[in-house]
Amino acid sequence: MKSENEEHISLPGNEALKRIMERCNLKSRIEKVSLIDGLGRVCAYDIASMNTLPNSLTSRLDGIAIYYHDFENGIPDTSSWKRGVQYDFANTGIAIKKDYDTVIKIEEVEIDKSGNIKILKAPSAKGELTQPAGQKMKKGDVLVKSHTLLTPSHLEILAMGGIDKIDVLQKPVVAIIPTGNELVPVGKPLPLGKNVESNSIMMRTKVVLWGGQPLVYDIVPDDPKKIINTLLDALKKADIIIINGGSSKGTEDYNIKMLGEVGEVLAHEVEHGPGKHTSFTVAYGKPVIGIVGPPIGAEYTVDWYVMPLINKYLFQPTIKPQRLQVVLTKPIVSKRPFDFYVRIIVKYEDGQYKGTPVIGRDKLVVEGLIHANAHLCIPGDVDGYEAGDKVEVELRCPIELITRN
Repeated sequence: MKSENEEHISLPGNEALKRIMERCNLKSRIEKVSLIDGLGRVCAYDIASMNTLPNSLTSRLDGIAIYYHDFENGIPDTSSWKRGVQYDFANTGIAIKKDYDTVIKIEEVEIDKSGNIKILKAPSAKGELTQPAGQKMKKGDVLVKSHTLLTPSHLEILAMGGIDKIDVLQKPVVAIIPTGNELVPVGKPLPLGKNVESNSIMMRTKVVLWGGQPLVYDIVPDDPKKIINTLLDALKKADIIIINGGSSKGTEDYNIKMLGEVGEVLAHEVEHGPGKHTSFTVAYGKPVIGIVGPPIGAEYTVDWYVMPLINKYLFQPTIKPQRLQVVLTKPIVSKRPFDFYVRIIVKYEDGQYKGTPVIGRDKLVVEGLIHANAHLCIPGDVDGYEAGDKVEVELRCPIELITRN
């Protein structure tokens, strides 16, 4: 089906994302996994304990278990006390024997070689240094709420509650469709004039890190029929679809036209660069994101527009990156009528954070991908910045990883 609105639609990136988030219908599926395989998964329902812990009165530390009533008038005469009658040993976390109701820590007890016991300090209250049944958890208590991203601590608590299998959200399947006659697969000989198809490696690994299941297609040539057939296949198998390349205005850039054949194009491009020709389509209720071919633009836009969709499927928030004031070491010129993002290498030198812009092509693209740990948004109404200007950048790594000399 073609879009009812045939005009070329250009939107701010956040508005395009909002529209597709509202229009797509991401239906989460559920599967059962073993507890040990639950790390990093999202639980589908509230999970309640099957156990009561402790299931009897236990000791909080090593000591002796006694009857509190023997101490109501102070420390009693213990010269005739026998183990198993007036007292018994109690160990940390172990059920207290018989019906003793109070514990005295072992440091406040003396026992000679003959077994005679002497109490150095009386307990101050009945039940002292004990843990009642059910104090940690009771059968039926909710241990983990639905849509919680499971951590090692969650798994430990669930194990304590007797849970060995859990219902989790299935990982959303994210189809990745690389397109272009100029591309060859990784590891194959590279003929003159061709490029290595590397974006799917980056996208696949990001999808895995974000909790998705990548479905990577072979390179699709710039052929309208093959593009449509691949899109239709992906729409049957995946929850989210990425089509990569063929998004600009070249003579063989068919993707945006083909997207209009299978769904409704909500935005043909976004009002920022790199990644200006990112597109947003809804087809059969599923989101299709057209990601640009150049590596830096591809990495930016898959972060900004695919990660939030995976988070929506998994009921997880999208965490905003940390921002930081830095001093520019070089000038930046940007005479573009739209917002433009520049990669920045941030270091801590001479008592301040300094940012070096990575500007240019060729080897600088590689440097930007590998070494840049932040980016700077230059608004469309700003021509640039001078060296020494203070600007606010968005970090692409934890601040602790930034080199400090």
